[in-house]
Amino acid sequence: MSRRQPYERIDRDVARRYDIIQRIGRGCYGVIFECMVKDPTKLDKFAMKKILHAYENATDAQRTYREVSYLMELGSHDNILSIHDVLCSEDDKHLYIVTDLMESDLAKAVKCKCLQAVHKPLIAYQILRALKYIHSASVMHRDLKPGNILLDSKCQVLVGDFGLARASPAEFHASELAMLTDYVGPRWYRSPEQLLGARYYTTSIDLWAWGCIVAEMALGKPILKGSSTIDMLHNIVELLGTPLEADIEAMQAPYAQMSLGGLPLSLPTVTFNDMIPDSSDVLCDLLELCFQFNPTKRITAFEALRHPYLSAFHDPDCEPTYGHRLDLTLTDAHKFTCGQYRDQIYADVVGLESAKFRVEETRKAAARIEALEEMDMA
Repeated sequence: MSRRQPYERIDRDVARRYDIIQRIGRGCYGVIFECMVKDPTKLDKFAMKKILHAYENATDAQRTYREVSYLMELGSHDNILSIHDVLCSEDDKHLYIVTDLMESDLAKAVKCKCLQAVHKPLIAYQILRALKYIHSASVMHRDLKPGNILLDSKCQVLVGDFGLARASPAEFHASELAMLTDYVGPRWYRSPEQLLGARYYTTSIDLWAWGCIVAEMALGKPILKGSSTIDMLHNIVELLGTPLEADIEAMQAPYAQMSLGGLPLSLPTVTFNDMIPDSSDVLCDLLELCFQFNPTKRITAFEALRHPYLSAFHDPDCEPTYGHRLDLTLTDAHKFTCGQYRDQIYADVVGLESAKFRVEETRKAAARIEALEEMDMA
């Protein structure tokens, strides 16, 4: 029997609670196993994600914190991945997240061409249902792509991977806008404002990505498969035509005027009907509402749910909202230390008393510093 690679080894405390059945995935940030609780009365299977070197630097630690915290807050929704357990490694380097186990993801389903016509709007609807819930909490997913859309044999959808999610800046002050990054998410699903370096964007970027996913299901491959940022912009201009000056300004992107402002005005040279054979006018209308240069003109999740393309599934009584703005304890507007992110996870989710003590001491120290600064200003 072959020995496991170091990244596949399971800590003793974790192995005492779970039986590892097999490895089912490997990514940039970790490895995923199929597992079961060591309890003969519980036969449910779960996915266990071992996040490798979860706190190696502040960026990775923040991503780990977001992944856990947002899923813990939003995972009660029917179409969002649920966390069932969180465990830490003995050396505090790695983190284990136990979640729902799904049979496949949308990227694999599209690649194997196993989606029937009835499946496509159903999947699109469920993703959008999750987006409405996420956006109602003033949170952007920022990494919406087929590989993060999990599926089972009954076509149930769960949106996962919230490591790049963050609070939408719509409520932020101007001084906090610089915290946004333009390069999140894979290139093929990035909105024009992200491609052009925008440091200010909102939940509308997720609707662009959702439109890309809907078009990909219909086409059987990515609709905007650019080999570079320039190639992506060329493909978008072919599809949408050149943007108006007001739309360029609305993107609030530093490279928008330089890249698009000098182009001669032109209409689209290709239509959605041309790109997607046998596409309906209803589908093309929905895609046109998603693919807008101007983020403020893009359809919202709430509006898209009422579109005729999704009429067979739309039920306003079964499309919940979160109810209020979701702000994490360690806010997105500030970068904390690796230890602070780790301690907050251990305190909030794992329940370690030592971590709770360190978090409280850090909070008291910050309060003392703030009080001294206020005295100096007075």
